[in-house]
This record gives sequence, C-alpha cells and structure tokens, in this order.
Amino acid sequence: MKGSRQISVRLPDDQMEQLKNYCEQTESDITGVVRKALQNLLAAETGSSSGKPKGQLAPSEAVLDLVPAYLNRTDVREVRRSLFCHLLAASYVAKKHFPRTSGLAEGHELLLKLQKLFGVD
Repeated sequence: MKGSRQISVRLPDDQMEQLKNYCEQTESDITGVVRKALQNLLAAETGSSSGKPKGQLAPSEAVLDLVPAYLNRTDVREVRRSLFCHLLAASYVAKKHFPRTSGLAEGHELLLKLQKLFGVD
C-alpha cells in the first residue's frame, strides 16, 4: 500500500480469541477485519469517510418548544424518570401490537439498555 504504515497493537487474550473466531467464521484475515473495523469506526465518528467532523446531534424544534416548561422546575429528575417509564411502556405496547413494523423491536431493546441511566430498575 502506498503511504501505509505498520502498527502493532496489544489485545487481551479474550479479544484476540474473539477476533480469531470471527475471522475463521467469516473466512477473513485479521488485517482486513481490523482495517474494516477501523474504517467503520472513523466513518461513524466523522459522519462519512471523508474525515469531516460530524455535526453534533441536537434536539428537534418540537423538543426545544417543550424546554421552557422544565426550566423552572427545581428538580426534573423524577419527571425525567416518569416520562422515560411512559416512553418505555408505549414502546413495549407498540412492539407487541405491531411486531412486523421495522425498527420497533430494535428501538425497544435500545430503550431497555437505557433504563439504569433514567433511574428505572
């Protein structure tokens, strides 16, 4: 490769074993897998493969319109937890009632992973 450099990376034994297993299953070489993973990581971080920084995520106008109602509260943590519980419940019902709708099950799974951040056990 023109302009390429070789690097050395130390991996814990368990990660190395997972990498070897993945390469065997996909019939890929380790170098190609690592290059592709790095390329995907950098593309996700920058928003493209061009290297330009991705814009920071921002709330939509609909969300920003609701902000003033919460600014005057001294402690919004309980409201935040309660609203998350409502969102999680609605997501669960949507997943059950519309199982073939694309993205509902995945969205619900992502919400489940956020439970602890919202104080829901």
